[in-house]
Amino acid sequence: MVTLVALQGQYDNMLPYDDDYDDARVEQIVDDYLTEWSAADLLEILSGNILRGAEEALEREAIKQCKQEAAEAQAEYEYNLKTWDE
Repeated sequence: MVTLVALQGQYDNMLPYDDDYDDARVEQIVDDYLTEWSAADLLEILSGNILRGAEEALEREAIKQCKQEAAEAQAEYEYNLKTWDE
């Protein structure tokens, strides 16, 4: 009888090994974290990463908005210079 583990092993052997880490070790580390840390600790870590990503996205949007406002102000200034003498 072929087990799921044996099939997974055959499938893994068919794939080119491009990863620079060991999947089993990664799973072991994650399991260790889950048993060592409380759910509150994990939630704090994840929410911190999410918050950091959201802050970075907001900062990028703010930069785009500032550039747009500066471009509009420059265009208005140039228009006013052209029409001042008319």
